[in-house]
Amino acid sequence: MTIKSYLKHSFSCLPDVRFEIDVDEPRKVVTITSVAFDSDLFGWLVTEVLPRVRGVVAWRDDNAGWTTPPSPYALRVRIGKGDGVELDAQVVRLADATGGGVAVQLTDPRPWS
Repeated sequence: MTIKSYLKHSFSCLPDVRFEIDVDEPRKVVTITSVAFDSDLFGWLVTEVLPRVRGVVAWRDDNAGWTTPPSPYALRVRIGKGDGVELDAQVVRLADATGGGVAVQLTDPRPWS
């Protein structure tokens, strides 16, 4: 399943960000592609839009207790045009004790193939 969407910061001069989301159900991998990386929109897309619209959970919740369970889907991110990078990603809803919010971590840079 592939989803193409534009997201925008409401009441902001920041431009819309185009996302292409590919959900590989058999492998349980979500790949999100975007020319620009916007951590705010990315976190919102993964924690709110994908679960609500498609039932896809690719984030972890630090509010679950001492041991945070892994997310059901692995998450990959492609950023840039042409020779952009592909990264593993983790999105975590932070524990309320740290003020809440969402953290996005990108790791393991690889050239696009």
